[in-house]
Parts: sequence; structure tokens; C-alpha cells
Amino acid sequence: MQQFPRGFVWSRGSLSPPEGYVAGPLENLFVCKDLAVSAASDADRSVTILGLCVGIEPDIADPAQWLLSALEQGTFYEALDLLCGRFAVFVKDPQGLRIVSDATGMRAIFYRRDFEVVASHARLVANERTSDVPFRYGFPGNGTPFPSVKLLTPNTLIELPVAETRRRLGLPPSKPKVRRFWPRTKLVPRTPEEAAGMVLDWTTRAVRKVAEAHPIRLALTAGLDSRVMLAVLLRSGVPFETYTYGGGKSTARDIAVASDLARTMGVRHSTIPVTAPHGEMLARLEHATYACHHYQAVQPLAKWIGDSNTVAVTANLLEIGRTFYAKMKRPAPTIRLDSLNLGKIGRALYAMRGNPAPPVSPWAMRALHLRSMPTSGKEAAKAYPGWSRVADEAFKDLLTTSNFNAARGILDPFDQFYWEHRMAAWHGVAMLERDFYAQAFIPFNARAIWEVLLGVPYEDRVNATAFHRMIDMVDPRLMDIPINPKDWPVPAPA
Repeated sequence: MQQFPRGFVWSRGSLSPPEGYVAGPLENLFVCKDLAVSAASDADRSVTILGLCVGIEPDIADPAQWLLSALEQGTFYEALDLLCGRFAVFVKDPQGLRIVSDATGMRAIFYRRDFEVVASHARLVANERTSDVPFRYGFPGNGTPFPSVKLLTPNTLIELPVAETRRRLGLPPSKPKVRRFWPRTKLVPRTPEEAAGMVLDWTTRAVRKVAEAHPIRLALTAGLDSRVMLAVLLRSGVPFETYTYGGGKSTARDIAVASDLARTMGVRHSTIPVTAPHGEMLARLEHATYACHHYQAVQPLAKWIGDSNTVAVTANLLEIGRTFYAKMKRPAPTIRLDSLNLGKIGRALYAMRGNPAPPVSPWAMRALHLRSMPTSGKEAAKAYPGWSRVADEAFKDLLTTSNFNAARGILDPFDQFYWEHRMAAWHGVAMLERDFYAQAFIPFNARAIWEVLLGVPYEDRVNATAFHRMIDMVDPRLMDIPINPKDWPVPAPA
């Protein structure tokens, strides 16, 4: 069993890679044997893609070559927006090396604070987990339980300049750093109908490309997001199966709804009972990731799926296109507030109204992060001495390192914080468990898709109008069973 499946590690200096890792296309880069690798180069530049990556436009046959051509034309970031999947990109040119993840950090990228090591797993960067700070849905800020290891947030990249080249070109010295590259322009307003059509076309194309080389399995529940994903797969016309994992009261509704949905649509469905991992599997999981998301499902799913080349499609990211944090907002207090520093009066007014402050400061990020935790997480944080201070420092680092507030006037900070912290720190890290049984894939995970969905009017995003329209465009029968019904099957009248 591989210790760090589908992983990679790059280092400036000498490095002893984990067992099962081989030299990659770049100097000092080592990759796991089961990691998909594609590369393209010319005399001066190279692009290396690590992980599952496809284009959402029909003319993107080779994503690495596509990015290399765009690099030569000065349109690299526009080209990157049209790539979908879970991947990391290494771009090398005479001025240095840039490292960037997919649109949401679904492919987690960890780096040492001195930028000497960059890797897919925190423990490949440093092996000194010493922090016992409690957390749920992501470690605070861009930190990790490993004090010397940080997490790269979405829409930023690691820039590692070559000093000698800069001197030769007459450029000033530059230190390694994290740099924001998105958003670049204001979002284009979209109607729900327009967004639904564009996104359905893009996601369908992405699924068809992935299905050319991989069996497809869809995690199906009673919720809206997995219903949308089912619609996308049905429209794609590729063969696939669905599954629901769980057991007991907490998952009974999901299992019942998913089974009936699949039966209605003529899709094979399986229910996977969960069991706590043990032995080597437990040891490998605890070594590979510091955050437990679904440990109890990993071993049963590995046995059921059988082939780790299979793609496991999920729908966790779709909340980005709706209003997970933004819907917590209420009418603002009747006082002019500086969006970057609300001050004591502003904080008090927001607290009185029960309204979370915009997450544009460390304390506001910490408060919103805490508010989103389950009760057990809140209690653990409040019981930990100095938790607020530690969290504020971590979110201050995130704000500074990622230049978070450069997006003001373009993105709602609630949407941005959900995307760049929650989805990277929680979901991206959780994907490390999935590597033990399948390849993780979400066909919505392209920046161009999120731009379109975030361009829909706020009220339509609250009501998920574009998502409901996508379902209707594929097959209205998908809504014969309500979303998250209170009871299913509906009890017979007394």
C-alpha cells in the first residue's frame, strides 16, 4: 500500500523521496508512480501538470501543450481558467519556477515557510506535527498543525525566481513569495438561464474527456448538489454507477433517496456500509493527512471500487456557486463602516444584530470560521486556551500572504472566503483520503465555471436557480423526489 498515494515532492536541495516515488520531468521533482503526469516544453520553457486535468473547451486536447502555447502568447492565466480537475502545475522559464493548483485547491499544495520544499502532503514537507490547536472544516488561516508548513490558497501561486537570471536581465533581486493572480477583471453578469447552459456544456464535455480513460462512479445523496451532478453525468451519456456510503439513522434518508433516484434513471446503485479503518490502512491515513473527513468509508470504498484508476465524482464544491457564507448576511447596521477595519463600534453592532462581519480582517475571518463549525468544534475551540489569538494570527497570515483584499470590488468577501479558505483548508485536504481508493474529480472545478456561476444575481444564487435550471434541461424527472425530503419514502396516510 502506497504511503502517500498520487503525491509529489519538490525540493531546492537533496531529497530522499518516499518509497514508490520516481523522478519527474523537472529537476528535484519526485512523483508517486500512480500519479498522472503530463509535460510540454520548448527551448526556454516547460509546463508540467501533476494529476487529473482536462480542458472544458473542445480544442484543448493536451492541457500541458495548451498552457505552454498560452505561456508563449502571454495568456497563461486565461488558459488556466479553462482547465478542470484536481492537479498542480509547475511552470519553468528562465526567470524561475511557478507552482499553482487547480481552481479551488482541490489538489492541496503545501510548502515550507522558507520555500525550500513544496509537496502534496504536509508530512512530505516537514515531519514535526506539534500543534494541538483544535479545528473543524479546515485549520485556521493558511496554516497547518506542522508549524513550518503552510497551505497554498486558491487563486495564488508560489513564485521561485532565479537570482542569476534576474541579474543578467537587469532586474532587481526578488525573494520567493506567494502571489495572487486572480481575479483579473470584474465578473460578467449572467442570467440563470445563460449560466446553466454554459456550465452544463462545459461540465458535460469535461466528463466525456475523463470517461475516455477512467470508469466513473458518482457519490449520490438526497441533496441538491449531487442531483445536479447526476444530471451532468446523465447528459454526458457516459457509463457510470452511483453509490452512497454510510449506515444508521444519519444516512438513511440519503441511501433511500439515492437508491430511488438511480432506479428511476436506470443507473446501477450500491450502498456501501462503513467501518472504522484499522491496521495498515489506519496508519497510512493518519500519516497522509492531518484532518479526518471520512476515514470510515475509505477501506469499504477501496474494496468496492477495486480499481484505483476509477474516478470518484462528488459535488462538494458546488456551494461556491451558491451562497454558503453569503447567505448568513443580514441588512448591514445603519452606520458607515470601513470595509477593512470595522472597529469596536462596528463589531458591537454586528454582534447585536447577529450579523457576521465581512471576512476582510483576521478577527472577522476567525468569527465566521467558528460560526460555521458544528457544536462540538465550537466547544473544543472555546475550551482551548488562546484559540482566538492563535486563529487571528493564522488568518492575519492568510490575509497578508494571499493579498486577500485585492479582490475587493470584484468578489463578495463572503464568497471569496468560502472559496479560498473553506474549500482549500477543508475540502482540498479531505481529498487526500480519496487517493487511497480512487481519483477525485469534480467537473465544475474550473475557474471559468466559477466566474460564470458567481456572475448570477445574488437572489438567484440564494435560490440555486441556475442549478435547478440545469436539472430541468436534462430531465425534469430528477425532481420527482424532493431535495432532502423530511421523510423518504413518504409514509402512508394513517
